[in-house]
Amino acid sequence: MLKETEYNFYYKLKRQSVHKTEIPKTIIDSNVFSTLVKGGIVGKERVGRGHIYQVVKPAEFDRFLSSAFPNPDISVSNKSDNISKFRDSKATATEGKRITFLRGFKNVIVNDQEIDLAKYTDNFGLFATELKSLETPKICFVENLDTFLEADRRIKGEFVFIHTYGRIGNEQIKSINAVDVLVFSDYDFIGLNEYLKFKSHFPSAKFFIPENYDYLFQKFSKPLKKKDEGQQKPSEVVKNSTDAVVVKIREQVLRTNHFLEQQIVIREINEN
Repeated sequence: MLKETEYNFYYKLKRQSVHKTEIPKTIIDSNVFSTLVKGGIVGKERVGRGHIYQVVKPAEFDRFLSSAFPNPDISVSNKSDNISKFRDSKATATEGKRITFLRGFKNVIVNDQEIDLAKYTDNFGLFATELKSLETPKICFVENLDTFLEADRRIKGEFVFIHTYGRIGNEQIKSINAVDVLVFSDYDFIGLNEYLKFKSHFPSAKFFIPENYDYLFQKFSKPLKKKDEGQQKPSEVVKNSTDAVVVKIREQVLRTNHFLEQQIVIREINEN
């Protein structure tokens, strides 16, 4: 399917000739462009030491445009707009819905409404919302959904537990008003990056490490992915951090090429 780059190029080509040096290589090498040229719809002409391309069969080129871009004039704000304009939901980046799951036994303020979170947790296991704002004294971000559903068995202290659909973004973090912030994540570079993301907004945020972390790491840690599978590497913010927790886990992962998944912390509780 065609993307925004192709859209911009083909509508430019409809208006004027385009020098070869102005055309992205991905378009020059594409089957779509090659078919247009071979079919005589787009012509190639030598100019000086280079070439220009121009439309030579306007009616056929317009039929191509109407097929490739069904609704060219609409503004794109979501995935359905992408499909309508480009026939591809992922054609351009759009802001996704901020679906957030909450668990706990305290009242919280969600999108300016007070919610009895205990009622939803007891009856349905969680409360889900398109989060615009959240107010609660104590919150614990949990990276993985399965751990989120049982985190209250491991972490005490009247925390409200939060899990987001997809990686939590800075704007979503800014929508949260809390005093005590705890991050419960995998003990790897991604988990550390998530922790530092929270800490940049909540300076007193803490990374949850169980008392027997070293034992769990020694017994249950797993290798990082091999390089040909996209081995995980620390981000610049993780690499340069001097936070004591980050340094401990970062250096341990680099030294051993292993990391610990957070689920084992919950399993230990369930087996005892």
